[in-house]
Amino acid sequence: MREKIQVLRNIAKYQRHKNVRFESVDSLVTNHFDMWSNPSHQNVENLRIALNLLGGNPAIIVETGTSAYGTDSSRLFNSYIENYGGLFYSIDIRKQARKDLVFQHSQNSKFLTGDSVQVLGELSRSNEISSVDLVYLDSWDVDWFQPKLSAQHGLDEFLAIEASLKPGSILVIDDTPKSARWIPLEAHEIAHEFKETHGVLPGKGALVIQLLSTRSECKVVAHDYNVVFQFT
Repeated sequence: MREKIQVLRNIAKYQRHKNVRFESVDSLVTNHFDMWSNPSHQNVENLRIALNLLGGNPAIIVETGTSAYGTDSSRLFNSYIENYGGLFYSIDIRKQARKDLVFQHSQNSKFLTGDSVQVLGELSRSNEISSVDLVYLDSWDVDWFQPKLSAQHGLDEFLAIEASLKPGSILVIDDTPKSARWIPLEAHEIAHEFKETHGVLPGKGALVIQLLSTRSECKVVAHDYNVVFQFT
C-alpha cells in the first residue's frame, strides 16, 4: 500500500512540474537532483557534463536499468527530451521498473521490458534509432566480491549498441569508480586482483574501459564514480 501511495504522490508531483522549462541544461540537472534525487549525489557533475555535451539539441537517449530512485536517471533523461526534443528509450528486465514511472513521462519516452543486451541489439539494428546521441548503461548491480559478472554484462551491452554510436555520441557507464575510495574496504583485495588482471578497477564499465583504451575514436571526458566517453 505504501508503494502505491508513493507512486500516486510521484504522479501528482510530476504532473505539477512537467510543463516547467529550463533556461539551460545546468538548471535542468540542478532542478532534477534537487527535486527527485540528492543535490550531493555522486553522479551529479558527470551527468551534468554528459548532458551539456548534447548542447541543448534534440537527442536520442538510450538507457539500461530503468531508475526511479537513487540518481533517478529515467526522470532526468525524460526531462531532457521534454525540454529539448528527441526520443528516450529505457530498458529493464523487471516489469515493475516501468510501472514505477506510469503517467510520469513524455509520450516520446518508451519503457521496454527485456534483457538489455538483446533489446539493445534490436534497437541498434532498427531504422528508428540507427544512431544514438547518448547511451547510459546502468543495469546489473555490481557485486564488489564478484565484480566480473557486472563488468562482462556492461561489455556485452556496449557491444550490442556499438554500431549506433557515431562521432559526437556520448557513452556514460555508472558504478565504474576511478578510485578505490568508492569500493567497500572489505573488497579492496579483490579490486586489486581485478586491476592486476584487467588494468582497471572493477565496475560495470571496467571491461569497456579496457577495450576503448586501445582505440583512438573515443576519449574519456570525465571519470569519478561513473565514466563519460565521447566518440570522435
